[in-house]
Amino acid sequence: MAIQFRLPDILRSWPWPRAVNPHAEECEKVMAQKTLQFEFFPSKMQDGLCQAAIHLASLAYPTFSKAQLQVAVDLMFVFAIFDECSDQMDAASVKIWADIIMDVLRMPETPRSKDEPMIGRLVQSFWLNAVQNMTRSARKQFIEEFDAYTRSVTEQAKDRDNLIIRSVESYLEIRRDDLGAKPAFALILMDQDIPENVLNSGQLHSLRSYTIDMLTLANDVYSYNVEQSKGDNHNIVSIIMAQENLDIQQALERVSVMHANLAAEFLHVYETVCSESNAEAKQYVDGLGTWIRANECFSFESRRYFNKDGLRIQQDRMVELLPKIGATEHSCYIADSDSHHLTDLTSYGLPTSRN
Repeated sequence: MAIQFRLPDILRSWPWPRAVNPHAEECEKVMAQKTLQFEFFPSKMQDGLCQAAIHLASLAYPTFSKAQLQVAVDLMFVFAIFDECSDQMDAASVKIWADIIMDVLRMPETPRSKDEPMIGRLVQSFWLNAVQNMTRSARKQFIEEFDAYTRSVTEQAKDRDNLIIRSVESYLEIRRDDLGAKPAFALILMDQDIPENVLNSGQLHSLRSYTIDMLTLANDVYSYNVEQSKGDNHNIVSIIMAQENLDIQQALERVSVMHANLAAEFLHVYETVCSESNAEAKQYVDGLGTWIRANECFSFESRRYFNKDGLRIQQDRMVELLPKIGATEHSCYIADSDSHHLTDLTSYGLPTSRN
């Protein structure tokens, strides 16, 4: 008999509703051309990653202009490519890509060699457009955050190479950077010159930290089934199960309590910010709240973790444990939670019937 477990409804009372940017369809035309220029994967898989980028960006930045949304879509596509590829690389190879990416961000006008990995030209295409839509302070913050992100992804690859399973605290520490949330948050105020000391002030820094940890916990709850099936232990649920000798349901409930505590802290500080801060600070923290909702919607709607069953699971929360399969198979496929066969990543980013 198949093992089933229930996902906790961690955003049941979250006050930010689901919203979608109306310019998403226009960005599809631009991305269709981009996927022809940069062929990292077979066309159907890459189309799925492209659709995922558009869908996530449109949920995470629902009020962006068309030009701003295109920057966000481009960034989500860079994340998707780097994430998929780096998961299959050793640490030395990830470090090469990380160095190329940071070289592009610091010197975007420098022509890229055709002999270097294609990631350089992809990031250059993204960044040359982004700098036209971002203020100087936003660009500076983005580069700093992306540097921390690439270094953290390299550390994750070292853990993978050496079969290291971190403690809960150590895991959350590295995930605060390798999740990619910080550079994504840098886009929220991309058109405004906000002093760095303001964004890093006590309250905004706390809210950003709460958001990143909430996103980490949510991602690990939703991705646990697929990740355990390929033997990937870089997940808070797996770590808690191993360290505290808990079963799946007990570990999920433990994560749910951690998430609820973070959400309560976020909402408490949010009320203070709204009463004491300026419009830019309010816009920023609303952007963080929207990101938390967007991440959940994307997880169930994109078929990334639950295939076509996402909307049903979002309602009844019941999931059937997937069997163990080879890690290499997951580079091109996602397990189907109904039939236990492998589904081509053509559908990776395609939203379900929801618009």
